[in-house]
Amino acid sequence: MVKKILVVEDNEELRMLMELALESEGFRVECAPNGLEALKLLKENSTPDLILLDLMMPVMSGQEFLESRRQVPELHEIPLIVFSAASENVPPGFPFLRKPVDLDHLLSEVQGLIAS
Repeated sequence: MVKKILVVEDNEELRMLMELALESEGFRVECAPNGLEALKLLKENSTPDLILLDLMMPVMSGQEFLESRRQVPELHEIPLIVFSAASENVPPGFPFLRKPVDLDHLLSEVQGLIAS
């Protein structure tokens, strides 16, 4: 069964790079430019197996997305990897990748979470 990943990233170039890297590894990928669009996708579509979440975005930040996610039990169960250029205010309990994201490291983290 093909695993589905939701990439939430405001930088279009990075979002496309992540999407291409993940698709080349056989994942189905959906993308959102901010937390609000990600929540809309989650309500409209089937639940992903993993969410990759940028913390600093316009419209709805990753932190705000996490707050909204806590309100919905089905979303609370989805594994999540957070990434940001800034390492302060990183929420505890999630794998964290510092930007610029190393795609090999990202793929390794994704494989580790999806396999478990």
